Amino acid sequence: MSIRKAISVIFKYEDEIFQIVRQNYLRAFPGYTAFPGGKVDKEDVQLLEEETLLVTLKREMNEELEIDLTELQKKGTVKSLRKIAKATSPKFNPHRFETFFYLVELTEKIEFNFDQSEFKSGCWMKATDLLDEFNRGTRLIVPPVRKMIELIALREPFEEPIDLDINRFSDIPVIEPIKDFIQAMPASNTLPPANRTNMFVLGGENKMLVDPSPKNKEEYEHLKKFLSKYTVDKIFITHHHSDHHQFAVDLASELKCSITISRDSFERIKAKFGADYFKKIKIDFAKEGDIVSTWL
Repeated sequence: MSIRKAISVIFKYEDEIFQIVRQNYLRAFPGYTAFPGGKVDKEDVQLLEEETLLVTLKREMNEELEIDLTELQKKGTVKSLRKIAKATSPKFNPHRFETFFYLVELTEKIEFNFDQSEFKSGCWMKATDLLDEFNRGTRLIVPPVRKMIELIALREPFEEPIDLDINRFSDIPVIEPIKDFIQAMPASNTLPPANRTNMFVLGGENKMLVDPSPKNKEEYEHLKKFLSKYTVDKIFITHHHSDHHQFAVDLASELKCSITISRDSFERIKAKFGADYFKKIKIDFAKEGDIVSTWL
């Protein structure tokens, strides 16, 4: 699978950075906080990598923010422009990108005219304020962008570009779009062409798992390793399809936790897999309107 290159630009003035929120109708990351940027055009790839990235950077900033970065450099408005990090899309992603983050430090704050067909909003904010909104659950941020915001809040000097490999230490793809709302994607026996089913880890100190369904014993062990950092007191099965509850009973038994499920789904699963499918697991039946977990 080929990996395309892209750039993302962080404009910084004093202790503020310019961030945008993507439109809700976009296919990729609708409503998420991001930085201006874009993909390297195929006609530019014959250039040396650094030249290609800078050509893309200046073109995208002209298209998305209506600025001429070369002119701003000549006028002294740009104090520094440097590559500070790289993030590569995880292997499970069908469309992979190697995204290079550039930091552009300014001598004055610019009011950008951003592309409203792609960006719902855009403004200058302190990095610490962005993180506060993420922690309160009012702002969606993908892990590489959040990591960049955290490093800027910590005043990282960026002496050398950083390699942001977010899933390096996990056998299962994981993202945390808002604080303590964790989306994991174990391999599952779902309908092709998909090969993973979303599982969620929700709640406060004690967590609830939603739809754990690893495809085989190996993936089950990966899932247990991932869950070892949490205290889980219940599993919630949303419906009766096998790719939403495979190994859920085994997991509940090992974690010594209950299963919450609707009575309809409970009866459907028993009818297909046998009356003793749920073994001796404690079952809580959820009804329409029930609150099954709380967060924050």
